[in-house]
Amino acid sequence: MRWFGRSSHRPAYAYPNAGLRALPACPPCTNRSRPRGELAVPAPGLDLAGGLRAARERNPSLEVQRLAICIELQDILVQKSGYKPTLNANTGYTVENNRLSNSLGDAVHGWFFSIQGNWAIFDGLETYGKVKQAKARLEQAKANYDDNVQSVSDARSISRSASGA
Repeated sequence: MRWFGRSSHRPAYAYPNAGLRALPACPPCTNRSRPRGELAVPAPGLDLAGGLRAARERNPSLEVQRLAICIELQDILVQKSGYKPTLNANTGYTVENNRLSNSLGDAVHGWFFSIQGNWAIFDGLETYGKVKQAKARLEQAKANYDDNVQSVSDARSISRSASGA
């Protein structure tokens, strides 16, 4: 066996010294008959409108755009929540050193419960601006979706005209 290649970390493939053997020749074809009959291929059942509808439904980039519109709709609801009050409730058990005693073993311990409320009545129109911004992003997502739908329709009509020419 002889090794080919210059790699030091692993050998290349080994080839035998005998070389390649000649392949047997293929006998000439003796059957010179021509095919008979017809090969019938059924036409697809979609017309142009059905093809465009299927392209819009199955196109992955349009699916992403539809999901982006749904996300922006939810973001509007999130931003509108700034108009409502916020309530926080906390409860727990605490152990602290007694400040009134000099002994380190004295501790004050017990349960606590608190409720905190916040309602930003005037926040400098920050919530109003966030809602407007979310609505603008929704309109932008809708415009992007319409552009992509139009590009799918254009690509379909271009391919149809190219195949017909």
